[in-house]
Amino acid sequence: MNGEANCLAALIEEKRGAGRVICSWINKPMSLSALAERAGLNPSSENYRGCSEEEAKWIGCRVIACSLADDDPLVPEATANEIVDSFLSQSGSAATQYYTNGEFRFIGGTSYLSRWRKVTPEKMSCGILVFCKSSCGVLWIADQFQSAEKPG
Repeated sequence: MNGEANCLAALIEEKRGAGRVICSWINKPMSLSALAERAGLNPSSENYRGCSEEEAKWIGCRVIACSLADDDPLVPEATANEIVDSFLSQSGSAATQYYTNGEFRFIGGTSYLSRWRKVTPEKMSCGILVFCKSSCGVLWIADQFQSAEKPG
């Protein structure tokens, strides 16, 4: 994990006050499976779907701003957007591909994580994998720990 991403991970953990955060950039190209495995996610590419840049930014903001389990607001949307923009700016070049494991539904003006592929030990997790020409990054949030106690 590079220093700037490490600081973002700490900031996200502080602001959210819940869940586990995975936030890093690798300064070399990697395959989807290799990046997922390096981040501690299930490496099977079948767990992820491609998404647009706009959707990836929205998902990044959404998983920071709200609890995945019950949609409770945790971080102001403007703050979450700033964090995602800062994360994406670390790439050094324009991203070419984005992936996620989740799908969201909108009901009554509210969105919630409706379907996801389990890629962490936690019950719920979602985020984005970002691929650029010479680097790749991961911004992931895992909520609802399986044990009764939250780690660390």
